[in-house]
Parts: sequence; C-alpha cells; structure tokens
Amino acid sequence: MKLSIAPALFAALCLAHFARAEDNPDERIKKALSRKVSFEFVDTPLADGIEFIRHLANVAIIMDPRVVAAGKDKTPISLRVADMDMDKALQWILKLAELEYKVQDQAIYIAAPNVADAADVEKKARGDAGDGSLRVRFTGGDMLEADAALLRANPQFAQELVSLAYDPARDGILVLVPGRDFPQGVRVPAFMDSAMKIAPDAKLEFDDNLRLLYVRSDNAGDLRRVNTLARALRRAALPPPAPPPPAPLRLAQKLTLKFDDTKAIQVLDVLARTIGANPRPLDESVPKTLQQTTVSLDVRDAEAREVLDTLSKLTHLRFQIQGNEILISPLPTAEAVKPPKAPEEPPPKGKAKTGENAEPQF
Repeated sequence: MKLSIAPALFAALCLAHFARAEDNPDERIKKALSRKVSFEFVDTPLADGIEFIRHLANVAIIMDPRVVAAGKDKTPISLRVADMDMDKALQWILKLAELEYKVQDQAIYIAAPNVADAADVEKKARGDAGDGSLRVRFTGGDMLEADAALLRANPQFAQELVSLAYDPARDGILVLVPGRDFPQGVRVPAFMDSAMKIAPDAKLEFDDNLRLLYVRSDNAGDLRRVNTLARALRRAALPPPAPPPPAPLRLAQKLTLKFDDTKAIQVLDVLARTIGANPRPLDESVPKTLQQTTVSLDVRDAEAREVLDTLSKLTHLRFQIQGNEILISPLPTAEAVKPPKAPEEPPPKGKAKTGENAEPQF
C-alpha cells in the first residue's frame, strides 16, 4: 500500500518541523553563538566581557552565585580574537578566569569546572568537538587554521597550537608542554613545586586532557623565571654536543711567505693558521727555542712541508705533521748521532807492528 501526501500537507509538515527547531531556545542560543566575532580586551573585568557577549548574542547569561562570591567576575581579561566563532571566544574568556559554560534552561550558565555537567566534561575529555576548524592568530598577526578532524587524529598538534597561541606578555599566561618545554623525565608535580619556589605568586594548573601546564601571573617576572627554569632543565638533559670533526689541513696550498729577522714562533704561528694546524711542543725546551731564535725566510709557491723543512734547518727543531697538529721536538745533537768507534783489531801474525814504538827492520 502506497501512502501519498498532498504537496500542501508536505509543505505544512516541513514548516512545522523548522518552526519547532527554531522555537527550541537552546538551539537558538547555539545558533547565536556560531556567529563570528572580533574584539580585544585589555585588563577588562570578566563581567564586562560577559556583558559584551550577551549584547552581541542577545541571549540570557547566568553566572553561578558562587563565582560572584569568589570575586571571579572581577578577573581582568586580556584577550584578542579575530573572526572567531562566538562560542570559542566565550570559551577562551572563561578559561582565563578558570570557568566554563554550558547551555541549559534556555540560558548560558557559567560556573567553575567542577560544577559543570559531567556529560559535558566527558565530551570535552574525548575531544569530540564535531566538524569545523580551529583558527589561531599569533602575536605577529599570522593566522593558522586546522581542521577539527586533523586535531582529533593528532592531539600533539593541538598542544602545539594552544601553547603557541598565548603571548605571556600580552595574556599574563605561560603555556608549557611536558616533554618539549621541559624534559620528559621531569615529572609535572616536581616541576610545579620547583616553579612555585621561584615564582610564589604564580598560579599553576595542569590540563590532563591537553597535557598542557598553564602558568598564570600578573607579574611578568614570574613567567620569565618559570620559563628560564624550563629552559635550564632542557639544557641539563641534553648530552654535551660532540666536538666537530677537525677540518683537513690545507697542505697542498701554495704559500708565499717572507720574514726578515722575525722570531721563529711568529713564523710558525702564521704558517699554522694558514694551513689550519695546531702546533704542539713535545719538549719543554721547544717554546724557549722558538722564542729566542730569529729567522729570515723568503719562499714562493711552496707547500707547507717545504716551509717546515726550511724552518727546521734554521731553528734546529724537528716539525712533524700528524693529524691536525704540528709536533715539534729538538733535533738530536751531533754527538748523539755519532756512530760508535769500532774496536781495534790486533795485527795479523807474522807482520811487524807499526807505530812509534816499533823497532826498525833491516
């Protein structure tokens, strides 16, 4: 059996459906909060910021009496957003005051996080943000946009965005990512204890969901000290940098050098720097010899080894290139290299002995 609906009846049903959706106050509030908004707050009381949002969205906003009693409504807010969804902007405003909101009973209800609806908290922990995108404008004016699906698949990327979006000097808040801004081996509670010792007026809060550590303070010096602590821990955890490999000596380079009555140590220094070598004396007498000996040297288009051979003859020192060093030692003396005297052999038998005491033979 087929059912047929007259066109007029179908149109009436559609209008009724959309009318019911439009009449739903909570849906109307959510639709109002989807509008784009741009503003800049500088030390603006939270209550004034909330009133600004209420005026733009034209919705009822109720603040938990406990929030007012705690003086949270007077929290100074410094925040700048550009072309951002109003609900996201409201979230940022409230996050700076450590508050949250939810839509219920035909109004926006603002309360401390522990008073928020458990289902909303669970949804936020899952990161179930729905479709759309996250846009962050940085201090320099650059804007970065990321799709919500990408953020759900790469939570570390969301951490980077959130931590970089804050400007400590502007917002009075420093955001640190454990494992990046301070070493993975440093436990968050231990870091927070150390931070409180150097910045006792700062307020630290760790977000388990985003794995972010928020440091808030009206004193910019507190934020700088905590950031310096994190940087010092990073440096301490890094292994010492390996020394760079020595550059090869420029032994094949043709040298033209001329010195007149110049101390040998100065000549050697110029030669060593030219070829990239490091002179190393092997005997304590070498520096004195180089300092006291003056040489005159005039070479053209000669290699370093040839220059060292010439310098060796002038200083009576031995210069040996090994690796990236010029090893210098005294030349052995003439007596040290004189061969030992051969033992005198007795004269052969039957032959007269010659010499001064030999008797003449007739």
